[in-house]
Amino acid sequence: MKKVKSRRKHENVISMYENDFEKDNPKKKKNLIDIINNAMNKTIVSIKMLGIILFIIIIISIFLWYKSIGERLNPNVKHTLESMYNQSFIIEDKQTDKKGNGKYIAYPKGYEDYKFEIIKDGRKIEENYIAVVTREFWKKQPQEKTENFNLEYKEDSVGIIIENYDELESCLTDYYILYKESEKNIPDKVVINTYIVIEDYIEYLMILDEDTVDDFVYKIKYNYINYIIEQEKDINGISQDEVEKIWKPKKLTLIVNGTTIKEEESEAHYLEDKKEYMVYLKQITKYIDGLEFIGTTWFGFGKPKYKYNGKNITLDYAVTETKLKEYFNAQIDISIENKTMKIEIH
Repeated sequence: MKKVKSRRKHENVISMYENDFEKDNPKKKKNLIDIINNAMNKTIVSIKMLGIILFIIIIISIFLWYKSIGERLNPNVKHTLESMYNQSFIIEDKQTDKKGNGKYIAYPKGYEDYKFEIIKDGRKIEENYIAVVTREFWKKQPQEKTENFNLEYKEDSVGIIIENYDELESCLTDYYILYKESEKNIPDKVVINTYIVIEDYIEYLMILDEDTVDDFVYKIKYNYINYIIEQEKDINGISQDEVEKIWKPKKLTLIVNGTTIKEEESEAHYLEDKKEYMVYLKQITKYIDGLEFIGTTWFGFGKPKYKYNGKNITLDYAVTETKLKEYFNAQIDISIENKTMKIEIH
């Protein structure tokens, strides 16, 4: 039935053009009919091709959906590990049933010394990779390099016990040197599960690639002093000069061109790695004459763009004191006692 209707529609289209031609010109009439026939045939072919493509896309989508469901219900151990740690692993041995449940022995590719155990039970996967790397890190150290550390060993981590604040800097410096010397023997992208303990304070130690020894020591010192102050504990063991040198409040109330900003999250935040405060520029835009938010780069996914005194500038969402001074010639006054940050931009 559909073909009959399509044919009649086809014939009606042709008849519309027949009257435009003289009956004594059959050749031109035939050419027009051929053109219309070809056009309609091509359209039908295009529709069929589009239908085939959509069908293939639907089939692929259904396949991927079922595969993802299968991965969640019965995850692949190797794929799960590689997704978690962003590195390659070798499964050396396994004792499993048909569904892959059971015990596995694996190690990171290129680091056969770091063999660890995985237990899979349905959707649940338990492994001790970080614990093994941490244990082996300390086990491989020469005694003369660890004898100055008061270590406590736990199942998945190692702690360094520090008696008081005066020992903190030398202990952290020694650990930084030890870590950097051993870094080439540690699998990539793995954090050594080591922490420090000072009385009731515990902090896990993470050394970033860009950290100098001074950066690393400062961050830990800052976090400890900030903990003592926020918990209102006795700070007599740390000199006032040391506190003033290291510590800054985590947050400051912003006062922009004489206006105290009270909106939630509109505060200055201290960045201990940069040793300066940062603000979210978009939140203080309305308090600065001549500054206008005009959009973002990369179709809304990039950095914010502003217009200031007739010039377009692109900045990060979070802007440090240094950037405020550089781009806006800002005058900044910080009061630790009042926990305020005054910004003057004109």
